[in-house]
Amino acid sequence: GNLRRLQRDTEGALVNFTKAIQADKNASSARIGRAVLLIDRKEDAAAAEDVAILLKSAPGQPVAIYLDALLKVRRKETKPAIETFT
Repeated sequence: GNLRRLQRDTEGALVNFTKAIQADKNASSARIGRAVLLIDRKEDAAAAEDVAILLKSAPGQPVAIYLDALLKVRRKETKPAIETFT
């Protein structure tokens, strides 16, 4: 998925990330990649699903924490976003 994303093939990247996740539900790097891609595509609800799964499986995962805060800011939930880091 990351290679496709670097080539600006967002559809191909999404397919590849999804296949990786289907093959291994614990594929955190694929789930992070898909969440970032979905955020870039402004598909925040779908990205939030991946982020929630990441936070459940690895609560201290720094990238998941950052993505969660980013999504909160985009929903205008500034105070909860700040509290994510405190």
